[in-house]
Amino acid sequence: MPAGPKLDPRTVKAVMVGYNKTAGYQLWEASARRLFFSRDVVFEEGVGHWSRTTTGGVLEDAVEAPINSHAPVVPNPDVIVTDETDAGRSTPKPESAVVQPRRSGRTRNPSKALQDSLASQAEDAAARDAGEDWATSTKQPARAVSAFTASTIVPKNYQEAMKHPEVWMAPMEKEYTMLIGREVWVLVDPPISVNVVDSKWVYAIKHDTEGEVIKWKARLVAKGFQQIAGVDFFETYAGVVHYESLRMLWAICVNEPGWVMWAMDVVSAYLNSEMKETVYMRQPEGFVVPGQEGKVCLMKKSLYGFMQSGRNWAEHLNASLGALGWVRSRADPAIRIRSSDTGTSIIGVYTDDIDGISSSTAAAEEAQAGICSAYDVTDVPRTATSLGMTIEYDPEAGIISISSKPYLQRVLERYGAQVFATKEPLTDAERDFMADKLYREAVGSIQHAANVTCPDFTNPHPEHWKAVQHLLAYIKGSGIKPVGWADSDYAVDFATHRSTSGEIFMMSGGPVSWSSKRQATVALSTVEAEYVALTRSAKQAMWMYSFLVELNMPQEHPAILHCNNTGAEALARDARGHARVKHIDIREHYIRERIADGDIQIQHVESSANLADLSTKILPRDSHLTLVCALGLTE
Repeated sequence: MPAGPKLDPRTVKAVMVGYNKTAGYQLWEASARRLFFSRDVVFEEGVGHWSRTTTGGVLEDAVEAPINSHAPVVPNPDVIVTDETDAGRSTPKPESAVVQPRRSGRTRNPSKALQDSLASQAEDAAARDAGEDWATSTKQPARAVSAFTASTIVPKNYQEAMKHPEVWMAPMEKEYTMLIGREVWVLVDPPISVNVVDSKWVYAIKHDTEGEVIKWKARLVAKGFQQIAGVDFFETYAGVVHYESLRMLWAICVNEPGWVMWAMDVVSAYLNSEMKETVYMRQPEGFVVPGQEGKVCLMKKSLYGFMQSGRNWAEHLNASLGALGWVRSRADPAIRIRSSDTGTSIIGVYTDDIDGISSSTAAAEEAQAGICSAYDVTDVPRTATSLGMTIEYDPEAGIISISSKPYLQRVLERYGAQVFATKEPLTDAERDFMADKLYREAVGSIQHAANVTCPDFTNPHPEHWKAVQHLLAYIKGSGIKPVGWADSDYAVDFATHRSTSGEIFMMSGGPVSWSSKRQATVALSTVEAEYVALTRSAKQAMWMYSFLVELNMPQEHPAILHCNNTGAEALARDARGHARVKHIDIREHYIRERIADGDIQIQHVESSANLADLSTKILPRDSHLTLVCALGLTE
């Protein structure tokens, strides 16, 4: 629609010509002669797209169809079109002289669209004469559209779900039966003056690795925000594995011969833990027990939604894994290590998802058998969606690929961005224009993918292919030893004048850790900004080294950090120029101590070959793509 006043109509009239796998409906707008996709559609139910003659016959398509014909379809001048709905109440009017247009003498052939429409209408008429149910109902097309919508759009509450019980009632009954079988609660009379929490049905559609719908799910949760702190709950924290820890495990699996990768999912994980506090919840909508409407649920198990449920499950899992011989990592407490005669196994736990690697197939089978003895679990195939990532593992080729494509497709659908043309990185002027725009919701959704699999979703910088080839050769020889790149821009945030630090660490030829973060203080020079970025990268490098030590895979010191600012490098190696840096916070001098102890070594790299530039600066298209290739990122 062309731009205009805000209160102008924004809708267009179109004809639905098909469905689209991701966007909903394929539509034809006759006035603009364009074909497009949309999910925001309101159907005129029961209204046909053709006009009828006074005898009830079909004239022609009332809207144009997108056909490949050079001969236009000309209306028949001998047939008078009337509106059935107004025929009974219209009054005769004097006819005015009409100048008949000159017409071609060429014989007109009906379009294929019209032929198909006539054939379909003839079949419908025959079916109506035969008394077929589907043909006698004028609402059948609306029901077909309704069924499609119900199967692809997630309801927000129980009332919306009950508009399509044929889709959502079965998942709800399955969930309720499971909860009753596991004795999650008992019905009791509500005590006087106690807080009773409401329950809610939450719905979801599960997709496969290609984004296709494979399952409709319903889960009963508690409205935990209604709980009272200090009465209904106390502690709530429950840690989960860091994504960078998982990527480091996968890098080890790729690089170390004989290592295998596996994953498991704990079924209804929270319900394995007991509810420690006395908590009451109202009976779920649609499943109130007849004759016991006044009773409430006294919770025995940690149902999803309660503030303390995540912590209860984490403590239960810690106790179970500890009994099986798993030892928690100090670098990342959600990482656990187990060694036996069959080999070493390492797992990372994210709530109910367990991702593991083992030094041998026997060690993997032993580790999985132990977990299966404690919980009801399902195996996750090598090509599966886990933690929002699509993971593909090829042990023969020694390649692990991770992607967020299905997740990002759903993000594009949510914000209507699937119709946007592909864009190159923004210019400085465009970035200034967007400074005060409301974009945080979309960025928040995309940030999930950026944290998981896509370091190229941050701001970028230029370089040459020859330098990248040199870097690739260097990275290939580094094995699982972390190699880092650090960079910073200078005061590009016009609101705060703070700089942005960027870092990327590679292992086994691929990125495992990356970050782009605004610095906590205002840097007074480019050298100072780069110096602060080096300190931040040094802290990350030391964490990664300590993590590998815990995994019994210590790497030779020093850790390598690449930097493209000679002033920052000199400042990090010694205390010369003290007068220029005496105002810097003492914690930013951490890099000097690490260099003096031999833990960190800084190597100079040209700006065009600094991979971390991708995280701090805006790049031209070619330079951006070159760095993306250097990181091993593909479509």
